[in-house]
Amino acid sequence: VRRALGARYRHIFVDEFQDTDPVQAEVIFALAADEPAARWTEARPRPGGLFLVGDPKQAIYRFRGAHVAVYAAVRAAFEARDPRSIVQVTANFRSAPEILEHVNSCFSAPFEAPGQPGYVALTSTLERRDGALPCAARITVDLAAMNAGQQRDAEAEAVADLCRRLVGAVDVRRDDGTRTPLRP
Repeated sequence: VRRALGARYRHIFVDEFQDTDPVQAEVIFALAADEPAARWTEARPRPGGLFLVGDPKQAIYRFRGAHVAVYAAVRAAFEARDPRSIVQVTANFRSAPEILEHVNSCFSAPFEAPGQPGYVALTSTLERRDGALPCAARITVDLAAMNAGQQRDAEAEAVADLCRRLVGAVDVRRDDGTRTPLRP
């Protein structure tokens, strides 16, 4: 069955690989390799036969058996065989450079701490805009002695208050070059 399915599906693409559980990973590798291996992590996929996309910072399905350790083991196996097989995607097509500078400065250290997946800085494909408004704001909310629901409400209230103060008080340059007050 493995050989027949492997011949039928010569190229396998798995997105969100960080949420793969060990059984799923074993099946994927069994199908992608021409020869079985004693351990699935030692299976050698056909050249060009397996393409995995994943971000260990987004691993969220541990409750159903997925574990970021599967991602880490597979990445280490690929990297040991051929370091060029790992491609870091750092281009961000949506966010202004100023936002990514803020994100990189805030998250690089926490994600490099022991037990964390590591951090790869993001770069914007968008150009800086002269005279652009600040793209990030820091809001401090005192969450002491609050339960989770109260914390969410306090955070939402702080963000809503900041938005209320900005609406109508800041001029925004529109795509056609005109300037108008900020609208909700």
